[in-house]
Amino acid sequence: MRYIVHNLKSLCKKEPFLFLVMLISIVSSAVIMLFSYGLYQHYHVQRYETEVDAKELTPTLQENAELRKEDLVRYLSALSDDTRNAMDVIYTSARLEEFPAPYYTEMPFRFTIQDGTYGVSQITKQNWENRGLMVEGRYITDAEEAAGANAALVCYYSEEMLYNEATQAILNDDQTITLFGKQYQIVGIYNAGGGTPIVPFLSVPDSLQLSGLAFMFRKNITNTQYQDIVTRAQNEIPGVLMFEDLDFPDAETVYLYNNIMLIAALIAVLTVINFAVLYRFIVAKRMREIAVMRICGCTVGKAFAICLGECCLLCISTYLLGIAVYIPFMKQVLSKLFPYMLPSYSGAVYLVAFLLYALIMLLIVGTMLLVQLHRKPVEAWKDGVVS
Repeated sequence: MRYIVHNLKSLCKKEPFLFLVMLISIVSSAVIMLFSYGLYQHYHVQRYETEVDAKELTPTLQENAELRKEDLVRYLSALSDDTRNAMDVIYTSARLEEFPAPYYTEMPFRFTIQDGTYGVSQITKQNWENRGLMVEGRYITDAEEAAGANAALVCYYSEEMLYNEATQAILNDDQTITLFGKQYQIVGIYNAGGGTPIVPFLSVPDSLQLSGLAFMFRKNITNTQYQDIVTRAQNEIPGVLMFEDLDFPDAETVYLYNNIMLIAALIAVLTVINFAVLYRFIVAKRMREIAVMRICGCTVGKAFAICLGECCLLCISTYLLGIAVYIPFMKQVLSKLFPYMLPSYSGAVYLVAFLLYALIMLLIVGTMLLVQLHRKPVEAWKDGVVS
């Protein structure tokens, strides 16, 4: 170990420019390898996550197709959590031909599904509260929506008549209303057009026929979300829904992304080879010293261990410096240019990148050293490798 450190110090004094170039090469290799990985991950995600300028997807029912509540529940359950969690509102409406009061034709439902649990659409609730639509009581809670509780909001009519005629037609003496053969507790009164009672979606009968469906997202819809929604519909409720075509990246854009990822991978490999070439030049310049050592009894194995030890000590310390330089630069600068890059990194990624670099370096440098060191000292001297 002492001899290895001595050799590195000697190299730094005798060949400062070459030593500096080697350090820059290793730091650059670390930065370029990590950047190439991040760039690859960014475009890999972007290829599938490219968005369209749309936050709403409204499928239509195919002709003569029927969509029941139980069908929609099964379909929504099949969607991925990522897709459902990205939705602000899931909207559907029910046909009420069998509704006991003749004043309504449809009943709307607005809810969300977060991590598999049904809940109130917060954007709808906040809109009602901000506009002062709640006259008395409260809005339906997340717990009631999740449990399919028999809770209902009914419509306000006027100061003289608290309930409109349709509500009065289904109003019971105990201030409940009868819907779908069940009694719903009135938890709030609202004032808005339509006057239809608002109840948790899971509380209605499974056989209830639905007439509309829409998905509203917080951000623009991604290709992954769109494919999830369309594919699950084809699998769970085939022949029921039709979807509009969204303008996602064309084949040329995907081809460009694939080429960028390929170039990034090639650059990562070439940066590793770069150091091996530089170190081969250093070993060539030291062949006279190595030849003298071998004549004095140094074995090929010992010479190999010394040279490889120098290489490892130099690479490990300098590569770690490269990582230390790259991380803050990536977080402060690159992550703003490539938003999918930052989430792709972790401690395991940095470790694997280092081990991969070290493995390739050891293979290339080790092979080069074995070839050079197995030459007989006299032959190396005669061939002009040493002078």
